[in-house]
Amino acid sequence: MLFRRKRKVIVEVSLQELTLIRESLLALRSQLIQSGKLTDPVDEILVKLF
Repeated sequence: MLFRRKRKVIVEVSLQELTLIRESLLALRSQLIQSGKLTDPVDEILVKLF
């Protein structure tokens, strides 16, 4: 197949789990910034969460 559809995955999480995921991603993003690495993949996930 030339054009393959991307699979969407929907995960239901509680408010506490969502908060933990968000805080973890923000901490990872900060570590990446401090080490001079790209944060684009983390940024994309954060945008999808909100």
